[in-house]
Amino acid sequence: MPYLNISPIVISVASTEGETIEDFIKKRIEDVATVGKTFWHIHSQNEEVPIYIHRFCSIGIPKHELSSILYCYFILGSEHKIKPTTHGFEVATRYSSNLIDWNPLPPELNDVRGRSIKPGAYALVFDQIIKPEHEYLDLWDYADFFKNEPVKITKSHTTICAKKSDGVQTFATMKLNDRKIIARGRLVSPYCVYLDK
Repeated sequence: MPYLNISPIVISVASTEGETIEDFIKKRIEDVATVGKTFWHIHSQNEEVPIYIHRFCSIGIPKHELSSILYCYFILGSEHKIKPTTHGFEVATRYSSNLIDWNPLPPELNDVRGRSIKPGAYALVFDQIIKPEHEYLDLWDYADFFKNEPVKITKSHTTICAKKSDGVQTFATMKLNDRKIIARGRLVSPYCVYLDK
């Protein structure tokens, strides 16, 4: 089983907003081909994720640690279930990197949906989406980038900036450590944005 051996990275539990994984990823790839980028809405109750992502991708990382390309690797949650309907989802129409200056989402984009789209909802921004065929992530191999603590994925922390663990990880922190990578996104400025309908 080929495991990922790249650091630093962003790890995110994917939400497909009521669609199959294949259809959802296909639309994100279409966005890149049509508009040059795509906005992937992510679910997390942690309101500081955009701040962490911005720090991770720009001023928060010393230049000697920051590669010119940073990727986000999407995995499925341990209890992932595909809902067969998009009923009840809201569609975003604009985005902002600072909650002050707002820009309309390109009309050519596929819908950027979420259960609750309002200022505070957010999306990662990519200029490339790839669907790996056989690639896996061992969560025990990674640690939180800023805290140097074991990676912990919960309902309130579904998107994490991570690095190779250097031995800080413990085998008791995650019952399901082997996760299949369902998509890889190449982060592009402004990296993470707030959404509004």
